[in-house]
Amino acid sequence: MDSKKKQIPLAIRELIVKDWIDEKNEKLSMGNLSKKYSIAKSTVQSIIYKYRKTGKLKNLTWPGRKTIFNNRQERQILKKIRNDPTISAPNIKAEVENELGVIASTSTFKRVLKNHGNMLSRSHSSANRISLKC
Repeated sequence: MDSKKKQIPLAIRELIVKDWIDEKNEKLSMGNLSKKYSIAKSTVQSIIYKYRKTGKLKNLTWPGRKTIFNNRQERQILKKIRNDPTISAPNIKAEVENELGVIASTSTFKRVLKNHGNMLSRSHSSANRISLKC
């Protein structure tokens, strides 16, 4: 079951835009372009609309899910861990909720630590300590 839409190759998109720009000379309408390239008229319209709006033909990246912490907040969390390397994940969670007003799970704090290169080089003696083990 393929739920994704068929993507038009970049080379064909370039040809469509090139013909559309030169349409003043040849009188190629969107309907004629769709017949020429055997593509739906709405697809030709969306390609031209995207070119008008962005000036690009490549697919733009999607932003994905928003992060819970911004860079500054992540640095504050890392500073707390640097100052007290024996602090547990639930304690960090409670402090951050009080100070920053951001609610996050303990696994989020572990992910922040992992993304910043696991700055702590110590043995993890308990399950509540911040570690990469879940």
